[in-house]
Amino acid sequence: MVGRDEKAAPMIMRPKETKKEQLKNSSSPFAERCIFSKEYRRDGDTLGNYVNELRRIAGKCDFGTSLDERLRDQFIAGLSDDEWQQEVIKKFPDVRCTFREVEQFVKSLKLARQQQHRMKEEIKTNSSNTRQVQRDTAKKSVPLVLIRGKHCFRCGDKLHKNTNSCPALNSTCQTCGKRGHFLKTCIIDGRAIIQGNYKGQNKGQVNYIQNKNNDTSQESDSENDEATSAVASNLIRKTSKGKEVLLDVKLNGIKLQMLYDPGAASSIIGKKTW
Repeated sequence: MVGRDEKAAPMIMRPKETKKEQLKNSSSPFAERCIFSKEYRRDGDTLGNYVNELRRIAGKCDFGTSLDERLRDQFIAGLSDDEWQQEVIKKFPDVRCTFREVEQFVKSLKLARQQQHRMKEEIKTNSSNTRQVQRDTAKKSVPLVLIRGKHCFRCGDKLHKNTNSCPALNSTCQTCGKRGHFLKTCIIDGRAIIQGNYKGQNKGQVNYIQNKNNDTSQESDSENDEATSAVASNLIRKTSKGKEVLLDVKLNGIKLQMLYDPGAASSIIGKKTW
């Protein structure tokens, strides 16, 4: 009996348990077997974790002498991998196999898949590297054409209004070791060739200018045309220090061979030739 002045203790309403929770909280072997029959390998679960969970639940199911058979069957049914299940059925056409045999076979399938994946990645990487080498080789095999009066002999772009703005002015070629041009414009290496005059350029003009500011760039119309209005023959002469490129030029109607040096501030001829 509760007195008038005494308050009744509040009733605590507990949420209803789900069927799965009821089965887990039950100690009945039949309930545990229901849980066992619904166990499967989840995404991200390793085979080892899956097997350990099956064994843990099976320990409460009271399977007796059929434990190995029940583990084997549920292991196959809960693999969550159609390809592996098909391979198991092919490998073991009847039920005369143990759980251990099936487990080891599935592990071998997993290992084979991992190795196949690594092989594909290596082939993909090698193929990508091969294509890059082919592209680099193709770029090198097709020389860059530099046109007098249009292109910069140092960087390969259009002529610069300001000779000091050439990005290759202080660059050192990785092939010939000379300073003043990029690798892609190296004539000694054969990566670039000089052809003719630009259509808008006067072919009869002799373009020699001594820059008062001592500008060492070859980017003005005069300095860029170091060999004047001639076509480069790309004659390469071997020396003790490497290779040199000689250009066939014509000065005032006189044919000469001059050394191509993109790093030179000006072109010089001997006193006898002058």
